[in-house]
Amino acid sequence: MACRLNNIFNLLVTLLLLFTISSCKQAKVEYYSEVEKKSFFSRLLEDSIYYNVYRPHTKHPIDGYDLLYLLHGHGGNHDDWFEYEEGRVQPILDSLIKNQMIPPVVAVSLDAANSWYVNRHIPMESVYFDEFIPHIDSSLQDFLNKEKRVIAGNSAGGYGALRFILKYPDHFSSGILLSPAAYEPVPPGISSSRKIDVFAKDSIFNDSIWNSFSYTNIPINAPEEIAHLLISTGIDDEYEIITVIDSLKLHLDKNNIDYNVTLVPGGHEWNVWREIFALDVTRAFEIRK
Repeated sequence: MACRLNNIFNLLVTLLLLFTISSCKQAKVEYYSEVEKKSFFSRLLEDSIYYNVYRPHTKHPIDGYDLLYLLHGHGGNHDDWFEYEEGRVQPILDSLIKNQMIPPVVAVSLDAANSWYVNRHIPMESVYFDEFIPHIDSSLQDFLNKEKRVIAGNSAGGYGALRFILKYPDHFSSGILLSPAAYEPVPPGISSSRKIDVFAKDSIFNDSIWNSFSYTNIPINAPEEIAHLLISTGIDDEYEIITVIDSLKLHLDKNNIDYNVTLVPGGHEWNVWREIFALDVTRAFEIRK
């Protein structure tokens, strides 16, 4: 059954988390972890792709570190989640780990360009599952717990995370969708998805191409195996994400997929996403499939 948390309660918890994060930043938690910029060679793209890895400096858990996949939005890259002006994910995770609000986790973010994480001109979906995930598993095999994996994405990254969760349910234990740009049936004129080749034919946005990648076309055979979804947006989001969530809720209810929805003041911006992420990541690592 789908469930929805009270928005006031969510706000209070978020404020508490942000207070904790702010206090810990004053305690120099920036030395609590490291972020490494790495690359691997993609056979599918015949080129190297960059990604970032966040590692906490803690005692190695007996069962290995849980893993967090971070998907960036349109116009972004693997650095977005780690930039101070944007995701600030390092101090957020540092604070939550230090205060034992989440277990020690490894977080990774791939440069997916403006692919929107689908197989079109750039086969990014295949790159992610056939190359990137196996590469991470192999290179960090001595560190990871393969049983607990969370995926999070903002905007176009939320679009990608939603499709990944529904299409590959055995890979993820929970998902965080921050203002997911998963428009149904088609995106509004303001959407960046209308301005790129991914969903275009002869350089013009094509409804049929967009619809071919719709989450509604992904078969749901075992809803109990699909990750619990933590969905959110700012109520003033100018990209009409409220309508996205309304349509998505209908689809999830129809297929008996569990989810929570959080609405907070604000627009389509990192100030909103950081606050909600701090809340949702604590809930994500509590959820068991």
